[in-house]
Amino acid sequence: MTLGENIKKARRRCSLTQEQLAVEMALPTSAIAKWEDNTEKPGVYRLRLLAKVLNVSVDDLLESKEVTGRPVMDEINSLAQLGAEGKNTSRDRMNNAKNSDGETRVSAVEFGRQMTGEETMSDSNQTALSQDTEQRPQQFIDAAGTQGQPPQLPGIPGFVQGQPPQQPGIPGFVQEQPPQGYAHPMQNMSAPKRQRIRPNGKRYFSARTIVFPIVFLVLYFVIQMLGTALAGLSYFASDSFASLMDTSLDLADMIREMIKAIGVPALLYSTPVQILLFAIFLWYQKRKNPQYLLLRPNHASVFPLALGIAFGSLGLATLFILLFDMLAKFSPFWQNVMVTYQQSTEVLQGVDLLLTTLCVAILVPIAEELLFRGIIAEEIRQVAPDWLAILLSGVIFALVHGNLIQILYVLPLGFILGAAYIWTNTIWVPILIHVVFNFFGSIVSTQFADNETAVTVYTIFLLVMIPLGIICFVIINRMFRKDKKAAVGKPA
Repeated sequence: MTLGENIKKARRRCSLTQEQLAVEMALPTSAIAKWEDNTEKPGVYRLRLLAKVLNVSVDDLLESKEVTGRPVMDEINSLAQLGAEGKNTSRDRMNNAKNSDGETRVSAVEFGRQMTGEETMSDSNQTALSQDTEQRPQQFIDAAGTQGQPPQLPGIPGFVQGQPPQQPGIPGFVQEQPPQGYAHPMQNMSAPKRQRIRPNGKRYFSARTIVFPIVFLVLYFVIQMLGTALAGLSYFASDSFASLMDTSLDLADMIREMIKAIGVPALLYSTPVQILLFAIFLWYQKRKNPQYLLLRPNHASVFPLALGIAFGSLGLATLFILLFDMLAKFSPFWQNVMVTYQQSTEVLQGVDLLLTTLCVAILVPIAEELLFRGIIAEEIRQVAPDWLAILLSGVIFALVHGNLIQILYVLPLGFILGAAYIWTNTIWVPILIHVVFNFFGSIVSTQFADNETAVTVYTIFLLVMIPLGIICFVIINRMFRKDKKAAVGKPA
C-alpha cells in the first residue's frame, strides 16, 4: 500500500473525516486530500504529527519496510528531501557547489543515497557521525588545510558551508548546516503541542467542558433577573400600578397581578440579549472548529418528522399532567404542587396575544436551544458519547424550569430535543420542535381554557399524537444510524 492509502486507512479507523483531521493538523482539507491521493507527501514534522493524531506509528504509515538494508528512517529522509525541494530550490546549487580544487561536495542525504547501492554504514560510523553532527563546531577548512571563516554562497542568505567531519572510510563527506525549511534535523525541531483528540474523534476532557456551561447558565439567569428588574421598574412607573394599589385586593392577589403584568415584558427585554450573547459565542467557536455547532441537516425530511415529534411530545406532556391531576385527588402534596403549577400558567392569560406569542413561542425557544443544545450539549458531545450529552443536557434543561410539575413533564422533552439535535445534525430541528411545543402548549391551550368541551377535544387530539411522535422519532433514529454507518464505510 502507498503512503496515501495508509493515511486514509488510519483516518477511517479513527472515524475521522478529512475535515476533522485537517482541523487537528491545523491544515486545509485540500492538504489531507492531496496526501491521500499521493499527489503530495507530508514533511517529516507533519508525518510524525499525523502519526500521533491517528494513534499509529510512522512505520505503520510507511509500512515499515527494509530498503536495501537501511531502516525506514531513510524513507523519512527522502520525504524531508522532497519537501525541501519544493521550498528551497537553492539547495540544488548548494549540494553541487565545488571547492576551490574542483572537488564536488555533497550533502548528507545525497551521500547516503550514493552509499546504499555499494555499502552500508557501520553502526560505529553512524554513532560517530551523529555525535559529530551534534557536538562538532561548524568550521571551514580550505583545500590547503587552513582554517578560516566559512564562505557565503551567493543567492542564499545566511547559508554556511560546514567543515567535512574527519570520519574514516567516508572521504569527501560534507556536513552542511540545514537551511530553514522542512528538512530540519529532528533534534532542532520544537516539540509539537499535545494533541487534544482521541482516536474516536472526541476531544480529551478539559476544564472548559464544565466551566463554559456553568458560566452561560449564570449569564442566562443574570440576564433574566435584569430583564425582570427593568420590566418591574417600567410597571411601577406606569398608571397600571397606581390603579392596582387603589383596589381592595389582598397582598397575595396583588403580587400575582404584578407578576402577571411583569412576566411577558421581562421575557421581551431579556431573551433578545440572551440570543445575541449565545449566538456570538457559538459563531466564534464555529470559526475555530467547524464541527462545533451542527447546522446542516442530513436530510430535508427531518423537518416534517420534527412536527410529528413536537405534537407527540405535547401529547406526552398532557399525559403527565393528567396523571399528576389524578394524584392530586388523593395526595395533599400533589394537590399543592398542582395549585402552584396552575398559578404559574395563569401569568400568560389576559396578556396581549401577539406579544405573548413573540416571547413565549419564538424568542424563548431560540434562546433556550442555543444554550442547552448549542452550548451545553455541544460541550459535552465534544468529549463524551452522544447519549451522555443527550442525558445531561436534558436533565439540566428540566431543572432550570423550577416548578416540579414542569420539571417532570419537561424532562422527556429535554431528552427528545437533545436526541433530535444530534440525530438530525442541525440545531434548527430542536428549535422547530420547541417552538411548536410552546405555541400549542402555552398559547393555543390558554385561549380556550374556559371552554370545557374544547379542552376535552384538544386533550384527546394530543393523546392520539403520541404514537405518531414515537414513529417519527424512530425514523429519525434509523436515518441517523444509517448515515453513521455510511460515513464510516465509504471512502472520503
